[in-house]
Amino acid sequence: MLNKVMAGMFALIGFLIGGVLTGLLTPNFEGATTSAEKTAREAAQDVASLKPSPRIETTVDFPVAPTAPDTAGDGGFARSDDQHPALWRVSDEDSVLWLFGTVHALREDLDWRFPEYEAAVSEAERFYFESKVEDTAETRKRLRQLERLATYKDTPLTERLSQSGSRRLLRLARRLGLDQSSIIYTRPWQAGLLLGQRLAVRAGMKAEHGVESVLAKRVGDRPTYYLEDGIEVLFNLAAIPEEAQLREFETALEQIDDNPYHTADLQDAWRLGEVDRLSQLAFGSMPVNSQSYAVMMRDRNVAWSEKLRADLDAAGVSFVAVGAAHLIGPDSVQRLLADDGYTVERF
Repeated sequence: MLNKVMAGMFALIGFLIGGVLTGLLTPNFEGATTSAEKTAREAAQDVASLKPSPRIETTVDFPVAPTAPDTAGDGGFARSDDQHPALWRVSDEDSVLWLFGTVHALREDLDWRFPEYEAAVSEAERFYFESKVEDTAETRKRLRQLERLATYKDTPLTERLSQSGSRRLLRLARRLGLDQSSIIYTRPWQAGLLLGQRLAVRAGMKAEHGVESVLAKRVGDRPTYYLEDGIEVLFNLAAIPEEAQLREFETALEQIDDNPYHTADLQDAWRLGEVDRLSQLAFGSMPVNSQSYAVMMRDRNVAWSEKLRADLDAAGVSFVAVGAAHLIGPDSVQRLLADDGYTVERF
């Protein structure tokens, strides 16, 4: 937000892993400012009163992905009418669990629905989504605690990165329309979420057109459940040691610099159901042996699969909509369920 080769931890997190998660501490898709961004600016102002904020000049331009070209990232794959996002059917004698990998923000003009998806949604008796965060006093208290973990009060991020990493960060922030003071005092995990959302925005994607938003309109009065506490996931992400955060963030900056069209490529691979290509794009700056992968992918998938096993123990049909990155790679949800003996088929 993972197989050994992804172009950007932040592009993945903002694009495939958690729409609710990326919305908690980052600007929404219309560019509103959250308290976390304000906290970063306040930290910048506090430190600036003690010493000058570093300024790293660069004249290298950073190309931003065009608004969703139809052929972005085709990579030689021919598109046919039967190519569509991957849908998985997990079953036993009396239960069916449909698994659909989502993208939390999409272009309005993207046509991604297909007959098998529509049929699965229609027959589902209950639905599962990733996370739901209630607006309660306790939630607001936890978010305030999280905000304190999202920013530095002393040495800025730009001084903790290598010089080339700092240049890449400031160049990318500028091209995405971010105020320097809103990014240089954020910690790597929060900077990744912030940049991931902005990359999606620049590719013409909006949460209101994402799969979850579209699917929610179809649920009606059927039971809806959530697989995790989204705020807890962010606490776990923030707890990754500083050295590992910086190392993985540097790698992500380098890879997104090498492929500025990465977000559009991800969307295209998902739209065409090209799972192998999606995995190659998705797992790079967060390799499977990294702490970020364990927190954002493996641990969550294991926890979700345990809950979904309980659902499969009951008769009926369920529809599960989770970020597409959770349904690819060596620790995918459907692979964990297949290892437990359930029948898994792709549609």
